[in-house]
Formats: sequence, structure tokens, C-alpha cells
Amino acid sequence: MSVTLSPPASAAPFKQIKLHSGTTYRLNKDGGITVDNEDDAVDLEREGWRRDARSEKAARHHDQLLRKAAEAQARHIGGAAPHPRRVIGEVSAGRHDRVHIEHDQSADVAVVHGVTFGLGDIDSDLSSAFRAASAAYINAEQNTAEQTNAQSLVGLVVAAVLDRHDWVGSQVRERLFSQRYRA
Repeated sequence: MSVTLSPPASAAPFKQIKLHSGTTYRLNKDGGITVDNEDDAVDLEREGWRRDARSEKAARHHDQLLRKAAEAQARHIGGAAPHPRRVIGEVSAGRHDRVHIEHDQSADVAVVHGVTFGLGDIDSDLSSAFRAASAAYINAEQNTAEQTNAQSLVGLVVAAVLDRHDWVGSQVRERLFSQRYRA
């Protein structure tokens, strides 16, 4: 990235300038200098030099791209705040048939076929397993085979939750019954 700078008004006329980096630059026809890297440009700005409008715009654009890239990378590796609710979809939950599952990471709750319960309200081994299986599903967004495996794992964990915690299981069974047999 090259940056064009113009000298301060108080600078004496000269034909070339040597910077702290050791690089020597010659002045352009209009009295400015085009430097090859941002460090040299920053050094000159400290001495009162000004970027031209195009270089200023390019620097802002470069900063915006770097910021957006960092945000995208943080989202990709999980550094950003999680999406409030992830839909895992319909999975087989063993003897409980197929149920629709969502995971609200920010509130730390699971939604199984419309029944919402806090992951802190179930046994810690099941809540940890659910979080891990949900994370595996979310991280497998681009790989269909991995996503299917993660969905199966979520289904196994949910089946265990429904078996072990009857207060959740009974509500889910009620919803499934209503959905099938009531109009």
C-alpha cells in the first residue's frame, strides 16, 4: 500500500528525505512523497506531513477491512457473543419420537418441542453434554455429515433429559400428543 503525503507549510524545500526506517524517498513533482509502508507514513505524519485525500480514504478503508476481518474471525472461532438462539432442528429423541430442538446460548436455555427449560435446572452432566453437542452442531455448519452426527448426539442427550427429568418429559409428551391427536 503506497501513501502520498505533502510536507508541512513550514518545511524548507528539499529533493529527498531519509526516514527513520532507513529508506530514502524523492519528492514528487508536486512536492509530496509517496511512501511504501504505513510505518513510514505514520513517522512523517508525526512531523507534520499530511496525507492526500485518496491516501486518507484508502487508510480508512484499510482500517475498516481489518476491523471487519477481525470481527468475522472472532465470530468464526467463537470470540464474539453467540447468536441468541440456534435452531438445531428436528431430531430423533429415542422412545420420545422426533422433537424440535433449539438452544438459546445467551440465556442458557434449551427449547424442546416448545418446552423451555434452563440448562442449570437439569443434571450437570446432561447440561454439559447438551452444550457440547449444540456447539458441535453449530461448528459443523459447512459439513453436512458432521452436522447430522451432531444432531444425532443432541437427540441422544435430549432423550436422556426427557427420561431423567420427568417434569420436562411430561410437558414434551403432552405437546407431542396434542400435536398428533388434537386438531
